[in-house]
Amino acid sequence: DLYLKQESYSDYYVAPDGKTKWNTDYTYSGFSYNEMQLAYQSLRANASTITIRKLLGTAPFVIPYHADVINAMSDDTNGIYSFAYAPHTGEVPRENMLSGTTYASDELNYRTFVYNNYLQLPDSTRKVMQSVIVNYGLDYEDADIIKKVADLVSNYVNYDLAATFTNDVAVEFFMGADGAYCQHYATAGTALFRALGIPARYTVGFYKNVRANENTIVSLP
Repeated sequence: DLYLKQESYSDYYVAPDGKTKWNTDYTYSGFSYNEMQLAYQSLRANASTITIRKLLGTAPFVIPYHADVINAMSDDTNGIYSFAYAPHTGEVPRENMLSGTTYASDELNYRTFVYNNYLQLPDSTRKVMQSVIVNYGLDYEDADIIKKVADLVSNYVNYDLAATFTNDVAVEFFMGADGAYCQHYATAGTALFRALGIPARYTVGFYKNVRANENTIVSLP
């Protein structure tokens, strides 16, 4: 399985027009650490090489998860990028990701950055999320909290590509929305995790089944 990451949205805020939005203003730099590189270090014994070719010049740049993004090779003229990557096999134990690497201090610094930036919510949003947490008995200390939030969000409203939201997506999602689609579920889940004290950010990406040595076309919206 191949996961391609496009963009991550970090800050959930109330805009001057009164609408609650995500933006990408928060970035983390200054260190060699990143999650995909750590995962790759742990899984690289099973690494393969993948080449991504952008068929359209305007297509977004996507990055495989569990990839050696630091040493990626690119041909910007033809829109071709090559990565060493490890196929997705599920969760990667963090102790394995850090063991024997030079990333330990960077991980600590990044962890501090995450807790300082990826728990933010407007007060009005947090108030509604807290009511959902109480109503459904969600607990930060629960070993299954990630799955419980995912199950709650995914089953809360019907999937509907025609769904519209006028203001705070996370609030409207839990306060009577008739339907929702991918970005609405992601927003609601991210806000709920943050209210629980679990750092989270909204990420756009793509998933595709691939086979070795075969070209696979991924069409991005």
